[in-house]
Amino acid sequence: MILKNNKGVTILILVVTIVLMLILAGVSLNTGFSVLDDMRMGSLVSNMNLVQAKAEVIYENYTFYNNDTDCLVGAGPYQINDLLQLNGVQLAQEELENIAQKAEVSEEEVRTWNWYQWSRADLEAQDLDADMLAEDEFFYINYENAEVICSQGVSFENSKMYHSITGLKNKEE
Repeated sequence: MILKNNKGVTILILVVTIVLMLILAGVSLNTGFSVLDDMRMGSLVSNMNLVQAKAEVIYENYTFYNNDTDCLVGAGPYQINDLLQLNGVQLAQEELENIAQKAEVSEEEVRTWNWYQWSRADLEAQDLDADMLAEDEFFYINYENAEVICSQGVSFENSKMYHSITGLKNKEE
């Protein structure tokens, strides 16, 4: 038998294989991160929907019992500007516009709404899963308009941070 000198071909095949594997790994990672972002957003929107539904029930009790503020859950009331000082929550202009548009009011009126801060303890008191929030995170609820803001927010590939349920739902569409 005569052995051929295939050293050059073997190295070339090895390099091509490595390049192809790197390309596949890059595509897989990119897809994986996209799926993680979608899962995070979906989880946060689901949790905010649960909080929103519970807040609507609480507000119905509040109006039924002649506006007795003891029916309202959470610390507060706070206004939008207070949220920045309390927990670093700063809604983007786009989110304020979306909230105002949904409620059919001006942005200035949204800035005067009363927001109540829900902690993990408040979630547990309402028979909701406290693990929706980390220890240093909060939900802010406006009962009258059933709007929910999450202090953690979610950022996406465009680096915009979304905090409100309205902003997140608009992002999904």
